[in-house]
Amino acid sequence: MIRSGYGAPMALRQRLKTKTSTKTNRAGWARITSHTKNASSSVFCISKTLLLAYYVSMDQLTKQAVSATLHCLTGCAIGEILGMVIGVALGLRAAASVTLSIALAFLFGYMLSMISLRKANLGLRNTFKTALAADTVSITSMEIVDNLIVVLIPGALTAGLLTWLFWGSLAVSLVVAFVVTVPVNRWLIARGLGHAKAHQHMHHHEHQH
Repeated sequence: MIRSGYGAPMALRQRLKTKTSTKTNRAGWARITSHTKNASSSVFCISKTLLLAYYVSMDQLTKQAVSATLHCLTGCAIGEILGMVIGVALGLRAAASVTLSIALAFLFGYMLSMISLRKANLGLRNTFKTALAADTVSITSMEIVDNLIVVLIPGALTAGLLTWLFWGSLAVSLVVAFVVTVPVNRWLIARGLGHAKAHQHMHHHEHQH
């Protein structure tokens, strides 16, 4: 009887502890989601500010390069942020987090290009081939710079999801990657490569209508 009487309060306390833990986890994920949205918005705002600041003085080729890089940045930022959030949340090692982020960055980068190209009534196969030709070098350049900066910032990969170090390092790395990748895209477009391939299809589709 003593054991039975003692066990009941213990079971009750355990249930209360479980409920409290569940509420805490939900609150934590809510904060993480909020920070993710805020970080994504910050990156996009910074990129658009850079675009507006220099757009007026650019020649047409540079404007195309900036536009292409901004498009690439959008997909890379979504994949990069999502990969880092998942990696930190699951307690993955640095190498695994970086690998996941790179994979998702390529996935979302290609996906956004394919969505745009499908509007030009390209077949699925041609859409995929054009997206590869348009974005591979651009995304690769951006990911090398982006992840190198994150890796070199002390503690960035192991910082908590609710810390300024985590989100600040991501924002800085994406902005620097954007700046570095613009001349890469400009060089490619000037030679009819990279995003020039996608522009040809979109331009042809516009003239047909």
